[in-house]
Amino acid sequence: MPSFYSITPLSGQMLVTGNQGEITFSVANTTDRILQTRFDLGLDVPTPAKKEWLQVDTKPCNIPPKGTVQVIAKLKAPPGTEGAYHFCIVAATAPRTDEDFTVGPTISFTLAKGAGPVAPPFKIKWWMILIGVVVVLAIGGGILALVLRNGGSNVPDVGNKKSDEAQTILEKAGLKAKIHEGFYPGKDAGMVQSQTPTAGQPAPDDKVVTLEISSALASVPCVEGLQVFDAMTKLKNAGLQAGDQTYTIDGTAANNAVVTQNPRNEVCTPHPSGLKVAPGTKVNLQIKR
Repeated sequence: MPSFYSITPLSGQMLVTGNQGEITFSVANTTDRILQTRFDLGLDVPTPAKKEWLQVDTKPCNIPPKGTVQVIAKLKAPPGTEGAYHFCIVAATAPRTDEDFTVGPTISFTLAKGAGPVAPPFKIKWWMILIGVVVVLAIGGGILALVLRNGGSNVPDVGNKKSDEAQTILEKAGLKAKIHEGFYPGKDAGMVQSQTPTAGQPAPDDKVVTLEISSALASVPCVEGLQVFDAMTKLKNAGLQAGDQTYTIDGTAANNAVVTQNPRNEVCTPHPSGLKVAPGTKVNLQIKR
């Protein structure tokens, strides 16, 4: 069976304190294609740990060809538990098949009753106090310089206001508005949905505040190259629908990835200017098989 992944733990044993611990793995994609990957626990080992004690604290993700991701496994065992236990992690393509997975090396850990060793009392040294004073003075000077540079002005709150009203408020505060439009389901068109910097923050050096404005039209995102599930999620978040799906064996895209979309004009080009359509518009997808 070919190996899709290489799994390397930070250490061969998990260090445990108070029946809790964690260990980091480096998971590498050994293939020449993008792998949509999920991570599970492997307990088919001698003296396996209980599944409810462990969790893989890394969500499924796409790993690029020859790329790596960091995967963290965390332990939380019940108080009073003792003994030596083992486990491993499994990296598998999603959707998982019986062959598209790799089992990592076995990791051991030991649980013991009673509290861990008590750390010696912390003693403050004179040089620590000196460093603290210097840091406080530096922070205070930086804040003062920032206030003087910005003239002491803060960004006003223009959230949930009409676009023209928000721009007028910003102009009166000596600021300029940069408009980004997007479709927000259930929101009235022409209203401010968010602002950057947020209200109350110091005015930026360039005096520009970016406003996200709700539009009556939806912007078509580029989903070419994405896995089908990710592409459909991106279209849904944009207020659109996935339309007809056709399949092709041509091209260099990964299996189950979108090769082309329609509409795509001015969306997936090197210098996109954007394409807006009515909410709910269907975007047809051609998928690599």
